Amino acid sequence: MFPKQAKILVFCLSLGLSLAVKLQIPFRPDAHIQELQVQSRELAEVHSDRSTQCFLIYKPKLAKIADEFETNFAACISAYDNSTALINEKYAEDRQIILRSANIGCSYPNSNCQVWTAEQQSLDTVVSRLDCAAINSADSSKTFYGISANATQIAVEIQGEYTLIESRRTVCLNDADRTYVEDTSKTYDLLNDCLKNGIPTTTCEPLTTTTTTPAVEKTTAKIEPFDLIQIFISPRNTEVAPRKLDIKALGFASELFSRKLNLRLSTMFSKLSLLFAVVLAFGLVSGLSLSLTLKPSKLHLPTNKKILGLQQQTEELAARDPGTSIACFDYYRPLINAVATQYEQDYNKCEKDFENGKELVFAAWNSTLFNIQASGDSGCNTFFECSSIVEAVQAFDCFAKVGAEQSKIMYQVSANATEAAAQITIHLQTLESQVEICFNYASKDYVEGTARYYDELNNCLGGAPIPKETTANWYYTT
Repeated sequence: MFPKQAKILVFCLSLGLSLAVKLQIPFRPDAHIQELQVQSRELAEVHSDRSTQCFLIYKPKLAKIADEFETNFAACISAYDNSTALINEKYAEDRQIILRSANIGCSYPNSNCQVWTAEQQSLDTVVSRLDCAAINSADSSKTFYGISANATQIAVEIQGEYTLIESRRTVCLNDADRTYVEDTSKTYDLLNDCLKNGIPTTTCEPLTTTTTTPAVEKTTAKIEPFDLIQIFISPRNTEVAPRKLDIKALGFASELFSRKLNLRLSTMFSKLSLLFAVVLAFGLVSGLSLSLTLKPSKLHLPTNKKILGLQQQTEELAARDPGTSIACFDYYRPLINAVATQYEQDYNKCEKDFENGKELVFAAWNSTLFNIQASGDSGCNTFFECSSIVEAVQAFDCFAKVGAEQSKIMYQVSANATEAAAQITIHLQTLESQVEICFNYASKDYVEGTARYYDELNNCLGGAPIPKETTANWYYTT
């Protein structure tokens, strides 16, 4: 009897191992099936004479049930994976839209408004770029707020679709488990009946199992297009009609005018000849003396009606007595040139102080400009890290979170840029007021000094003696 029992035990062991090898998928053991298996082993020991034939009949059936369960299980998983891929494909365009919006939002305050550069910028340029950054960063803040809201909504929609396909996968797997348990239990019942009563004389209808393949719904995403605004400007064309001239009438008028002119010139020639001689002498005296020998200035020298009147008086007095005028010019020319030189020095000092003041303002605000620039850059770099996330819900959750953070950052960048632009503008206006006052003082000193020396020069040309000692310069030196 022991050899028969050993044979039966080995056969049962091989049956169990074969089933274990077949089921390479997670499966929760069923208590009823385990009881039937224990019963089968006990019956096989008692009815060893018929166990071999019974196992030969029902072992292939049990193996087939296991194969069908594995097929159904794989179909459930495959359907779930396909549905997941369809969902990812459905929202792929939304992901690209968000990335394009982020590119636009990030390009506003940085690429178009580089508020900080390694090279020093003029304050006017800094203020202009800060104003640009303030406006564009506010727009970027709105853009990222919209990105955050859209990404949040899309993440909720995707999560809802994931929940649906996960529930369908659970139902599919439960159906596969139920079918396997029912068919396996029924087959073990038949096996145990065979072991008890022998092989049945009637052939039972073969067991049928159904392969569960869940349906995959494919929906289309609702993607809102961006608004596009195009502005077309058409130039205006203007035409001017040329005027026609009456050549004949023009020739007659010209001839008549020529006759009258010749008549009047002949009567006036004797009176004008003396006047022309005086004017010619006056021009020669003035051209050969003061106007040609004054030191040229690089600046546009200020003037007023008083100086112009004194200069005209100088020319008239010089024309009366050219001999005396040379001595007067030799004395006062250096003094007048010295006033112009002093004006140039004062003007240059005003400009230098103005430039130094702007450099100090730029140095004081340089770190603020750098921080404004860095804030926009760092936020955008963090945002684009979300695009590397494969799982859709996690990716859009990342877009929503970073988009909200970036919206706050850009809003703060806009506020900081606005404040910095206002403060720098105040400093710049103060410097401009100071340099304007400085220029006015320099112009005032030049006008007063020039008028004084022209007045003394005219007195000299009128017959006053030339001072024996050089008059002390009234103007200051730097």
